[in-house]
Amino acid sequence: MQAREVTGERIRDKIAASKKEGIWVGGVVPLGYRVVERKLLIDETEAGTVRFIFRRYLELGSLEALIDDLKHKGVVTRIRTFATGRVVGGVPFTRGPLAYFLKNRMYLGEINHGANSYPGEHPPILDRDLFDAVQAELAVQATATGFRRSPSDALLTGRLFDHLGRPMTPSYAVKAGVRYRYYTSRRGTGSSGADAASLVRVSAPDIEDAVLKALASTEDRIGTSKIVGPAAAGPTAVGRLTREPCAIQDLIDRVAIRSGSIEISLITNAVGPDWPEKIAVPWSKLPTRVHRDIIAPAEGQWPDPRAMSSDTRSRLLSAVAVSRRWFDDLVSGRVEHVEKLAVREGRSPRYVTMLLSLAFLAPNLVRAIVDNRMPRGIGVTQLMDLPCEWSQQRLALGLANS
Repeated sequence: MQAREVTGERIRDKIAASKKEGIWVGGVVPLGYRVVERKLLIDETEAGTVRFIFRRYLELGSLEALIDDLKHKGVVTRIRTFATGRVVGGVPFTRGPLAYFLKNRMYLGEINHGANSYPGEHPPILDRDLFDAVQAELAVQATATGFRRSPSDALLTGRLFDHLGRPMTPSYAVKAGVRYRYYTSRRGTGSSGADAASLVRVSAPDIEDAVLKALASTEDRIGTSKIVGPAAAGPTAVGRLTREPCAIQDLIDRVAIRSGSIEISLITNAVGPDWPEKIAVPWSKLPTRVHRDIIAPAEGQWPDPRAMSSDTRSRLLSAVAVSRRWFDDLVSGRVEHVEKLAVREGRSPRYVTMLLSLAFLAPNLVRAIVDNRMPRGIGVTQLMDLPCEWSQQRLALGLANS
């Protein structure tokens, strides 16, 4: 195992050294180039398409507008045929591959290596003024749309779509000081009726974890990392995704939520031929509301089958808390007897005695109050002066034993 790791390290070092010298060491050939005797040469027909896409982006100023324009003009990705006979490409550009395309410094005659690039042996297709102008516009658009974000936040921004094909955008809610992240369907123009009513919200950590696990499982099944694009750095590509989640943008084109599953479409330029074009894994949205069964009566039905109101529940929980505090005062000796406790609290001795009985309420009844499973019609008065035996308390309240 150690020898294998040493060999792998030597290979990576050799590749890094070659790239620093500007030598193309293989991989996916960018649109606009062809390989002759292991050298990159310009394919003039494709090079014209590359220049057109860069200039058109400056004219339109938007990736979405450029995607629509290229699709309308019939400009598609390059068709590639692997030794296995598998054919990929020839499809309209999507946001992920197009953004990577517009940032590819190989078109300046440079060789990419991780976050760096070095002067290459191959000729440039673009002049630097055009390339720099595109990078400046991309930076402006990224700032305007919030495209650049914390690496640990909203991994699937721009990649996630619901069952109706609508994009899902990051959102969050704060409850009791805790921040909960979600992805929510974006209502389409003219959405109404059933479409508007079926907007989807899913837990961001749940869907992101499912995607990362699917990638890791696929890599394990293949046996070794076959990612060849910018996501391939470090011992394993998926391992890097868990450490630097923003790299997922370099690997995944689209994640679609289906009925009972999610479908992950990979960027063909970022994965090797052993990887599938799509990964489908079982997945279901966890319920946002916890189902609670209301405790049923021993016989018959309650006039109102709903759970007790939130006001009643709050009063009950407060009364139980007060009764336990009073009981603790008496047991510890902080208060000598009930009469002095009544004087301290400004209550009658009878009221204090009745409320103290809530300190002996069965734990399962207290839990039912906390979980909001107690039926309407039961309040503080009904819970006072119940039998001391816990099993008898439910019978006294007319509740079925669980």
